[in-house]
Amino acid sequence: MAKRKKRPIYANEDFLASSLPHSRKDQFKFIFKTRKPLFLLIGLFLVLFSLPLLVSTLFLDFTINNAYNLFQSGEITESSFYAFFYTDVMVFGIAGAILFLVFTVGLSGVFEILKKLIFSQPIFFWYDFRQGIKKNVKGFLGISAFAAFFVILLSVLFRFVGPTFWFLITTVFFILFVYPIIVGLFVYKTFYEASFAEALRNGVQLFVIVHVKGILISLGFAIVPIVTNVLSALLVMTPMVSEFINIAYMLFVAPWYLLFVFSFYYSVLDENINKDNFEYYYLKGLYHSSREEDEYENKIQG
Repeated sequence: MAKRKKRPIYANEDFLASSLPHSRKDQFKFIFKTRKPLFLLIGLFLVLFSLPLLVSTLFLDFTINNAYNLFQSGEITESSFYAFFYTDVMVFGIAGAILFLVFTVGLSGVFEILKKLIFSQPIFFWYDFRQGIKKNVKGFLGISAFAAFFVILLSVLFRFVGPTFWFLITTVFFILFVYPIIVGLFVYKTFYEASFAEALRNGVQLFVIVHVKGILISLGFAIVPIVTNVLSALLVMTPMVSEFINIAYMLFVAPWYLLFVFSFYYSVLDENINKDNFEYYYLKGLYHSSREEDEYENKIQG
């Protein structure tokens, strides 16, 4: 018996401007329902580009565990263990700051895909990922180098003064001010062409606008790897369990959280920059009544 040919499936109506999501919240829900395979692929790439960083933290945890076992067995003294601990954290802190540059290359490609999702544009993953690296990587590496400077400073400070008042003050300053600005800079540089100095100035202004929300959202992205690595370094969690959690987080959660970060920051950029200066980018990817009117006029003229 001959097989029936499948009839092509057509939409009931043409796609109109009014078919676009009416808010970033609606857009996020729609993407979550329809693009899960794409986000699994994004997660795989995040894991791939974060592997050097994950391996370095795994080595850090193992070396600290080995040193602690030597201390427990009486082969080294307590002072020797703590001297090793502080030095080890410094060395791997510096290495991690450098290896984060590799992860940044992956982020530059992933952020281009997230931008196209925010703009409700079609995704061609391999092409868009490569284009994102080509367009964003230089600016992203500059931002990462800026972040690496502070991480290296904290690592060296921890080695020579330990968890003292000045180290804690510097760490709090980094977490509450520098790190949120860096997150905002990555998003800003994805959408706008600007020198590092100009981007940094606008990033600081963006931080002033979002303030507490920006701090909480930025910390939300990093909280899982921070907690697992600290628990592992303090010998509360085994290194393998820590890395398993980090990989699972990067694969299944981080891509969606990055989309949430994009939605939040682009809404802020819309109201504070695009609305008055870049009308074309204002509410791009969302329904806007003016676009529906333009669509109607084009149909009449056509």
